[in-house]
Amino acid sequence: MCMTLSETKRGARVAVARVMAERSLADRLCALGIRTGAMLFVLKVSARKKVWYVRTPAAMVALGAELARAIEVTA
Repeated sequence: MCMTLSETKRGARVAVARVMAERSLADRLCALGIRTGAMLFVLKVSARKKVWYVRTPAAMVALGAELARAIEVTA
């Protein structure tokens, strides 16, 4: 089932299906381990769903809602 990272909940383990972002931003995310095929673990979602805290193979990252909507994932 394909969805965006912004639709996930705390504790979810998901695989990145696609990053829908400009090249420079996609490259920056790739350096942090957020790339097609990468496994992400959702550590926390802020109360107002403005920030997603995820663990990637390379780092722990806080992502804003707009960016979380740009990352398609599968469960």
